[in-house]
Amino acid sequence: MNFTRKQLFSLVKVLPGTGCWEFNGSRDKYGYGRMFADNKEIKAHRVFYEAWIEPVPDRFFLRHRVPKDQCIGHACCNPDHLQTALSAKGAPAPILADGNPIPFRVCPKGHLMTPENTVVERTRPGKSMVDGSGQQGIGYFAILAA
Repeated sequence: MNFTRKQLFSLVKVLPGTGCWEFNGSRDKYGYGRMFADNKEIKAHRVFYEAWIEPVPDRFFLRHRVPKDQCIGHACCNPDHLQTALSAKGAPAPILADGNPIPFRVCPKGHLMTPENTVVERTRPGKSMVDGSGQQGIGYFAILAA
């Protein structure tokens, strides 16, 4: 996914009233801009955010942080209107003092998995993993205090 900022900017129309960057290409049924790279569909707002701000960490989403009455919403690709979040509709990602999002997981029972309460264990083929796939990989287990 190697788009230049110049290429990307040619795909939007800047709306003076809101500062929104309206995506002019094809959109999905929810109104999000669609782009294609390496035979994969990618959401346009994610491509723009990563080109201007930073890569979106694994397991994080992007959501619009500007109120609906001040932004056109899903078709907007202005990186200043976006922020990382732990879920598409949830709270924004917590931020460390250095400005980076805090990556963490939640166990299948909903417990927060932190370095202090999590054991990482390599699994063998055929051994059940957290996701139940039975494939070789890394299993994460939360050890919770009583």
